[in-house]
Amino acid sequence: MINPELFEGLQNNDACCQQRFITYITPRLIFFFRKNINGNFPLEDLLQNTFLAFFNGISEKKLHSYTELIPFLYGIARNNVYNYFYESKKNSNLQQKLPFNEKLICENIQFREMIEQDQLKLITEKISKLKEIDRKIIRLFFLEEKNIEQISRILNKNKHYISVRKERALKKLRSEIVQKKPYK
Repeated sequence: MINPELFEGLQNNDACCQQRFITYITPRLIFFFRKNINGNFPLEDLLQNTFLAFFNGISEKKLHSYTELIPFLYGIARNNVYNYFYESKKNSNLQQKLPFNEKLICENIQFREMIEQDQLKLITEKISKLKEIDRKIIRLFFLEEKNIEQISRILNKNKHYISVRKERALKKLRSEIVQKKPYK
């Protein structure tokens, strides 16, 4: 079934070749997933993620021969199985660690809001102490969500200059906001 003509059709994004390939390989992938994952698992999601990554790889010309198709596909499927186990473990660990106590959660949210307000005041104070050009760059980048190129056009400055000024201003803000603990 896998031959040079199919490979060429896949590289050219031929829908007919893609459908033939999906029809041919889907039962094999289902067997692979069932063999490697016991119990209930999101089969459709795994198949979809595998084919999405596979066709992205094909369109990026990562393969040079039709003989690489199956190993490439199964490598992606294997990575999806690993990701599934990683996410499952992460979610189960998170559920075990979180005590469901509404009063504690509400108090925690109020405490976070207080801390965020204090931090916002501190950040605003520190930004006001920056040079005017640095304040403009920080405002344009974070508040108006402009990129470096747009900021360079607005301020009529070189992109490298804007990038360096932004990084130096952020470094200065971090050093003033974060109080470093002395080494003991």
